[in-house]
Amino acid sequence: MRRDFETIRDILLAIGDEGISDSNELETKLNKNQEVLVYHLNLLCNDAALLKGKTGRIGGSKDDPTWDNLHLTWEGNDFLDAIGDDKAWKKIKKGLNSGAKIATLEALKHVAKGVASAGLAIVLAEIEEGSTPTMKSKDKSDNAPK
Repeated sequence: MRRDFETIRDILLAIGDEGISDSNELETKLNKNQEVLVYHLNLLCNDAALLKGKTGRIGGSKDDPTWDNLHLTWEGNDFLDAIGDDKAWKKIKKGLNSGAKIATLEALKHVAKGVASAGLAIVLAEIEEGSTPTMKSKDKSDNAPK
């Protein structure tokens, strides 16, 4: 099995924004099979350190691994802030290579930080001009300094 960044984003959004805290809830919410979710949760908890949680087995079975008490780490919160917005996510994927498979988590983080920085630059410019920041009302980030 290979990692899928759309699945990773969906998991982070479900845990961070909707308060889902176990793999069984995720399976229902995201309509993904348990094997796919557990694989991605292992990556997010053990390798990427974007989530923390406890692993276990349904009824003590060796065949049905689960994750409980899932929550975002500090870095997971930062990462979700960078990729959570749908418009930003589209720009991030485009910035990586026009929607093709994303090469690494580090590349994704780097592009996400760039998109977030461009958005912040727009807000700061609006504040400096004396206007109220309105990033959602107009999508000016396409014209932001690069």
